[in-house]
Amino acid sequence: MTTFDDVLPSAIGTLAATADIATLETIVVVRDVTGCVRLVVHPRPTGASPDFDSLQGRMAKALGGYFKPPIFSTAMQGERGRLARTVLERSLPWPDGWPTQYTDPVTNGTVSLPAECLRAVQRVLSKEVWLSRSAGPPWPLAPGKTPRVISFYSFKGGVGRSTIVGLVARRLARAGHRVTVLDLDLEAPGASVLLDAMTPRGQGILDFVVDHIATGSAELTDLHAPPQALPPEESRRVEVFPAGRLDWGYLEKLGRLDFASGDADTNQESPVETALRSLLKLVRDRLSPDFILIDSRAGLHDLAGLSLHALSHVDVLVSRGGPQAMAGLRLTIEALARRRKITDWSCIVVHTFVPTPIEGAVAKAERDEFKEQVYSFFEEHIYARGTEDTPDREDPTAWHFPMIVPELTELARARTIRDIPESVVDSEAFTRLTDHLIELCEPDEDEEA
Repeated sequence: MTTFDDVLPSAIGTLAATADIATLETIVVVRDVTGCVRLVVHPRPTGASPDFDSLQGRMAKALGGYFKPPIFSTAMQGERGRLARTVLERSLPWPDGWPTQYTDPVTNGTVSLPAECLRAVQRVLSKEVWLSRSAGPPWPLAPGKTPRVISFYSFKGGVGRSTIVGLVARRLARAGHRVTVLDLDLEAPGASVLLDAMTPRGQGILDFVVDHIATGSAELTDLHAPPQALPPEESRRVEVFPAGRLDWGYLEKLGRLDFASGDADTNQESPVETALRSLLKLVRDRLSPDFILIDSRAGLHDLAGLSLHALSHVDVLVSRGGPQAMAGLRLTIEALARRRKITDWSCIVVHTFVPTPIEGAVAKAERDEFKEQVYSFFEEHIYARGTEDTPDREDPTAWHFPMIVPELTELARARTIRDIPESVVDSEAFTRLTDHLIELCEPDEDEEA
């Protein structure tokens, strides 16, 4: 039985083994929302082409129900030809990660097609921002320009991400910076609760998004509030956009959000992305913060993908140790490597719940294992794509080198940021993390876009 993972390699194998395949200048593989494949081809000017009826039969045999005939050619007359030419015009380069060769499991022989003759149209219901598009932040990170947008992301929940957002916001405010916090974990809000920020009418980001999608309106009135969990002198420098009031109406609004992908043919962003980019620009223009901190959704959610791939200048990847967390972190780093330009992106990895004392044998063993795994992820997916030399494993300024947040009872039991002692707020872990973020957000003059 052909499975989803078999489809593309089998299609490549069938095409590569087809007589006269060289008469085709371009082959477009159209993969629909179910994973099924259709073919659109563009012959070379010679006018020759393969026997399409025979090719359809071989494709059906190799792919089973995953192949949908007929094959369309741009050389066809009438509506089929017009459709084929339209698909060709809207097709995109062969996606990074899609196979260009097929290995026969019986003979172990390999056949391939050159990627330059292959094009693709992929239809997905969601995850478009993870799979193929990376718009980048709404404005460039340039010397002296603000605000800097920082996304805090974790593959798993319960790793202390929202707490880190709150403490970083507090330390930035204490240093004299103006900060805006966006609680974008719409399905499980956290940062606004920890910061104790609620707007007068209980509205927040979810209300802004649904209003923007329905009417195109874009107003910040009654959508943000100062954090009551911070001391007054710090609270005055921070504005928090809660997710919204968690009542039955919240569920109804969340149920109407369109997290589906944008139009891949026109590279059009989704309605949610349009709304969030509009929100960021309004925050920049109306509130003039130095930093915008986004508490992102955990996991492979569309909101998380938007935060990482389409909204932020710097990504803070928060993770505990352990096989499940590390598998998710590896996939996140691979996705970022495929979707973001290394030249306009920076990140920090934060290793949380490190056993105490952090210099003890147990903590050292976990830290060493975590650091070694993260280094291998960056070496494979990030550093291999760059133009500079691969950083040393022990370089504390390199992206792969984890910042450490120890496992502290004061953090685990805190209901809001006000419950966390000053000794923790001022600890080396959060001082170093905040200082490092500020450094990453100040590009050199010659890097200005």
